[in-house]
Formats: sequence, structure tokens, C-alpha cells
Amino acid sequence: MKWRIYYADGTTFDDTQGELEDAPGLGVIVIVQKHPDSREGSYLQHRADYYIWADHRWWACDLFRLWQYWFVQKYNHSKVSLAGETIHNELYTRIVKAAKEDKDFYG
Repeated sequence: MKWRIYYADGTTFDDTQGELEDAPGLGVIVIVQKHPDSREGSYLQHRADYYIWADHRWWACDLFRLWQYWFVQKYNHSKVSLAGETIHNELYTRIVKAAKEDKDFYG
């Protein structure tokens, strides 16, 4: 497994369930992923308005970076972007904690 997306509704989606394009596009809270250099372990992308797939990993970004991604930059792969969601602090903390304790990445 390379990455897992955690959503505001409590669901997850990872690369074993489908392609990048199959991931639900709204309600992202946090993405946990293996570092491309496997010696570095895993890390989280969160606290962002948008997330984009570039250079073989997910990146958190703002609206300006999202526009660059879609309208300026060229990639040799499909472009995929996801939108984050603002939720209550208690729920946000619970979802991020689950991502930080994900045994597929930190076990």
C-alpha cells in the first residue's frame, strides 16, 4: 500500500481499492502515504484546501497551486485533485489520530 485518504464522513480510500481517479473527490481530511524514499517512512498531508497528485505522491496545496497544476504545468500522468473539508475540531482530531496510528503505515 502506498497511500490512504481519510474523509470527513469516516470513510477511507487507498491505492488497493482503485486508481487515483477512483478516489472520492470531496471531504478529504488527511492523506497518509509512504515516503518515496522508503527509508524515510510515512508521513501525513493535511490542513489543506486541496490535494494534488504529482511526482508520485499527494501534495497539500492552496487554490493558486491548484490552478497552476491544472492549467500551467505538464505531467506525464493523469492529473487528479481532491478537495478538503472543514469539520469540528473533535472530529478532525479523531480522524488525524487514526491516520497517525494506521498500522499499514506506522505498524
